Amino acid sequence: MINYSPYDLVYKLCKFAPVRLLARILDQVHVAHHVHHGVNYALKHYTGAYVIAVLVGIAKGIFIFCVNIQCVVATVTAEKVWSNLGIKMSYIQREPPKN
Repeated sequence: MINYSPYDLVYKLCKFAPVRLLARILDQVHVAHHVHHGVNYALKHYTGAYVIAVLVGIAKGIFIFCVNIQCVVATVTAEKVWSNLGIKMSYIQREPPKN
């Protein structure tokens, strides 16, 4: 979407602080949903084992959090590697300023 939006509207919207805050909140809600799902799944299969249910919920939450972190790390690493090779990784194509 960023590459095809006119006048960099999506980029400017994504850089706007309240939108970034909303995205972070939604990400944490997504993690909490997976923790809740893991606890319910464990309680369904192990009815009286609350410790196992909590551990399964924590494991699912950590897994989702680590997947999100790996995506960010992979993007940053790709940018650094490509910049060392002289390739500029640009998400937004801008025209040079006209003088």
